[in-house]
Amino acid sequence: MTIDLYKSGSSAVFEHTTTNSSGNFSFTGLSAGSYTVKQIVPASFLPTGALDGYPVSLASGQTAPGKDFEDFELTPLPKLSNLSFTVTTPAGKSTTVSLLQGYVQQGDTVKATFNLLTPAELTLVAYKSPNGDFDPSNLQQQVIFSEASTSGGTGSETLKVTVPDGYFQVDFVAGSAIEHLETNPNITYHAQDRFFFGANGGTQLAPAVVANVVMPLVEDDLATPSDTLARKH
Repeated sequence: MTIDLYKSGSSAVFEHTTTNSSGNFSFTGLSAGSYTVKQIVPASFLPTGALDGYPVSLASGQTAPGKDFEDFELTPLPKLSNLSFTVTTPAGKSTTVSLLQGYVQQGDTVKATFNLLTPAELTLVAYKSPNGDFDPSNLQQQVIFSEASTSGGTGSETLKVTVPDGYFQVDFVAGSAIEHLETNPNITYHAQDRFFFGANGGTQLAPAVVANVVMPLVEDDLATPSDTLARKH
């Protein structure tokens, strides 16, 4: 990976370097002053941290570790067939549909049934939302309420989640669930090209409950002069 260094206020690359086999990089022999460090994002990767690089102010003899970059590897959506969703109300009435939006209400259970043709992880996840606005500035307040994932193989699969009894968002996606959606535009299922279907809604705040399953967003080991750059897979 290429890392570029700019002098403050200049759009011209002052120096550039590449990460080594461990992902480490450094610039040495720099004069005191203000700089910006940016990565050249590799093809098929999406930056998810330090989107505009890092400003660095160096005094004489000073080092500046911790300038970390995060990238998500973009992969084609896995192939599947015979996908359907069975939505069951708290009263036990079930409806089978091909979409989620418009068919899911708070308190329902949602079951996805499909045949997975290529080895991959797929996830059905229900979030508890802070309100019914679903404003991007509030996405980070959503927390996972229920989730289910495939094992990564192929064949017939069934995933089932419970929808919160309140404001909610449900997503059927490739890969693992994002624990906390972000205001960062690249930490979303759509930006990462792994969204299949989703729904949101609700009419009230959900009661306080403990999430059934919580899986953390796995972050990269990130590039600094002393750290390793690893790409998210």
